[in-house]
Amino acid sequence: MQTTSTSNSTRKSALIAIAISFALGTSGYALAQEYEMPEPPEEEQQEQEEREVSREELLEQQAREALDENRPTDYSNHSLDEMLSSEAYFGRFHQALEQTGILDDLDPEQEYTVFAPFDEALNRLPEGVWDNWIEGNDSDEFHDFIAYHIVEGAYAASDLDENAQRITTLNGEDLELRSAYGAIMVDHVSVNMPDIQTNQGYVHGIDSVLGDAAQFYSQPDDNNG
Repeated sequence: MQTTSTSNSTRKSALIAIAISFALGTSGYALAQEYEMPEPPEEEQQEQEEREVSREELLEQQAREALDENRPTDYSNHSLDEMLSSEAYFGRFHQALEQTGILDDLDPEQEYTVFAPFDEALNRLPEGVWDNWIEGNDSDEFHDFIAYHIVEGAYAASDLDENAQRITTLNGEDLELRSAYGAIMVDHVSVNMPDIQTNQGYVHGIDSVLGDAAQFYSQPDDNNG
């Protein structure tokens, strides 16, 4: 109580001094300086810094807990093929891997990281794109699009930090991979279901396709002439 009373008294004196300085003009400036408002105690500054650190730690913890809740069954003893074919929400992506032949081209002794779009993400492709590919048209473009979601090497969330890593996909294009508050960011897409471990590497579920599907898709020529 004594400390609070002293602090209030000091502030009151400072305000009085400032009022006097205005009344006396520049001649009262020196007087006002003698009653400068005190700086916040060092303990308060330290507490503020600790609160900011605690907030960042809380955000990271919440992100980790959310990711843990989203992780499916353990597939660490299963192949990428077995994992992707077992979860219905990867049905279209698995179908694409089979149709493009990418699944057969994967080296069973090599580790990969797959950024697998959920079915709902592939459903949002421009109208006609998916059906055109599934019908066997533009097979090279279809292959490049799917290969853009796979890189060599195993990348888990714990392997990443805020510094972006450039990684090369199976179609030769680069992606940027980094961590933000415990979550994985691939280019500008956030991973929703990370770290599904298989015996061939990791699968990370995403609710958006990578890249622009239009760049891999040749629009049909409607000109009959």
